[in-house]
Amino acid sequence: MKFGIDISGANTIENWEEIKNEVDFVIIKYGNIYDDKKFYQHKDVKAKIEACENLKIPYGIYIFNYCNNINKLKKNLNNIYKDIQKLNLSLPVFLDMEAEELIQEGKAQLTQLCFSFYEFMKSKGLDAGIYANASWFKNYIMYNDFEMGKIWVAQYEVDKPQMSRYDIWQYTSSGKLDGIKGNVDLNYANDDLFHVKQEDDNVKVFKTGRYIVDTKVLTVRKTPEIPKNDDNWLRFGELTTNAQMQIKKLTKNWGYVPNGLVKGVVCDVSEIKNNCWGKIPSGWINLNYCKKEGE
Repeated sequence: MKFGIDISGANTIENWEEIKNEVDFVIIKYGNIYDDKKFYQHKDVKAKIEACENLKIPYGIYIFNYCNNINKLKKNLNNIYKDIQKLNLSLPVFLDMEAEELIQEGKAQLTQLCFSFYEFMKSKGLDAGIYANASWFKNYIMYNDFEMGKIWVAQYEVDKPQMSRYDIWQYTSSGKLDGIKGNVDLNYANDDLFHVKQEDDNVKVFKTGRYIVDTKVLTVRKTPEIPKNDDNWLRFGELTTNAQMQIKKLTKNWGYVPNGLVKGVVCDVSEIKNNCWGKIPSGWINLNYCKKEGE
């Protein structure tokens, strides 16, 4: 599982280098679309995108939707696609479906808006998904019928989202991060949203031994697979005592304890499966996000 943030014009960025050292990805608010108003974009969006591209931070974008008319939704998307197509996106393009004005349209119409957004983006060769809080997905969007698209859900103060499936979980809006002034939204994303690139197309070979976690938060899984519903990962209380002690020490200034290993945790890997999955006392970890001790 990857750790990342989503940011909008409400966030004050102070140091992108510090952010790069803390996160695996960033999702940037690209703007707002309306039925009868001109597309609105915060003035600093391009600067945020440029910073991510210059520092090679994987990023995606989201668009806040106020359109309740499918034709006007598509018109808006056509107008902004000429700029979106130039971006080096690593994550899907998301449509934020939380505008209160849309509720009156009903579940069927809102779901159709989601389908129309997805079909437009896929027709342009872009991956796409929907963002909303868990209540919206439950009451206003038939997300289980939206099998092709990615799901980014916001739900706070829970061990995991109360959803049958999801790809990204925004678990707090009051996170703290070096390089950002004030609060920021924090997220976990499933590993299968990302593709680890190997130089010269060579497959990296892992061996047993001692490894050090080299990413912000690394999920520990029960088995070396990633099921569709992603209910295969261990919570903090399910990890070994040694792992818990290391995590508490390394996160003493975080203000919370994550459900996973954190950067700097040392792991003894006793077995390798499926090329990159290493067996540790707590479970299985993806060694692409670790470095071998001494290397």
